[in-house]
Amino acid sequence: MKISKNIFQTLVVRGGVAVMNMAIVFLTLNVLGADGRGKISLFLTDIMLISMVTSVLSNSTVSYHVPKTNIKPIVRTGLLWVLFVSLVLGVILSFLHNEYLQRHLFPISMLLGLITMNQMILIGKEKIKEYNIVFVLDPLFRLLVLVIGFYAFKIESLTVFLIALYVALGFSLMMSTVFVFKIIYSDKREIEIKSKEIFKYGIGTELSSFIQFFNYRLLFYVVFYQLGSVELGWFSVAVSVTESLWIISRSITVNQYSKILNTSDKLKQRIITNKSAGLSFILTLVAVLLLIVVPKEFLSFIIKKDLSNIQEIIWILCPGVLMIAVSNVWGHYFSGRGKYQINNLKSLIGFILMISAAYFLTPLYGILGVVSAMLLGYLGSSLTLLGFYLADKNK
Repeated sequence: MKISKNIFQTLVVRGGVAVMNMAIVFLTLNVLGADGRGKISLFLTDIMLISMVTSVLSNSTVSYHVPKTNIKPIVRTGLLWVLFVSLVLGVILSFLHNEYLQRHLFPISMLLGLITMNQMILIGKEKIKEYNIVFVLDPLFRLLVLVIGFYAFKIESLTVFLIALYVALGFSLMMSTVFVFKIIYSDKREIEIKSKEIFKYGIGTELSSFIQFFNYRLLFYVVFYQLGSVELGWFSVAVSVTESLWIISRSITVNQYSKILNTSDKLKQRIITNKSAGLSFILTLVAVLLLIVVPKEFLSFIIKKDLSNIQEIIWILCPGVLMIAVSNVWGHYFSGRGKYQINNLKSLIGFILMISAAYFLTPLYGILGVVSAMLLGYLGSSLTLLGFYLADKNK
């Protein structure tokens, strides 16, 4: 199966990003321990929660409307929304989770929201090369600062992680702004969309992501409050390792989604989607098999800590990770066609399955019960999307 130039470039970039992200996970685990890694995971989960809300006017609604209308009103609306949501939710969550890192929720989530908006403008304009450059800057600078802080300056604290975030996001924002500045101010189209329409599409598409966030991350809160930050540290490492395989699917869908947005031919959209789904399945399956056969001794060499049951968690999650990798392609097909209600429904079904299973399994089996519940959520949402995609063929 032929891989296009854009997909290949994105795979290479995202593959490199996945390696750097894994290095960051293992580095923080080895230096700060499972407790420190658990606190970082709680902080990043809070950031993701805020990002879900800021994304209503800064994510897919931006890339969807950029090819169709003047960009300036979209940017103004998104900018104000990101600032408002980051401030309000940042303050609320900092009180709910009274941890050291949570004091920085507002500025970090604001920076991330602005970067996301710039990236969506680049996708909407099919500037995949520029998008990839911005995408790689965050983990690159974060890893560099962590290595310098931990090993050159011998500072083994969460402060180094914070500094790394500020440096990485600051550089990413500057670079992405440079890329989109010319695009924004050269847009002379007279067609302008109302903020109401931007919000309507955004709330529709991001509702799915919001529910999906709870599918992927609500259990982080469950583990933190019921089992503690140390267990959350180990759980987050296992989840990070398995979810890193989605870098393949996400690389493919960046190209797929951009192409679907720029064509109205349904047959062509389905051909693009079928090829993308097949490619995602094959490449992710290979990655899953490689991960399963990794010996425990190799993981012990990398992590240098008691592995606990991390490998068992990885094995349980792998089938669901493969299903999500493929269903992610179908989800982008519906998003590109404006049928976001389908993605909302599949996320809701996955969430109901996951939370119901977690309620019964966590008290009985602890962390393995949590993992099994997560797997059921993955499978439920994926099979729902498959059903809708097959049914859409004859419509």
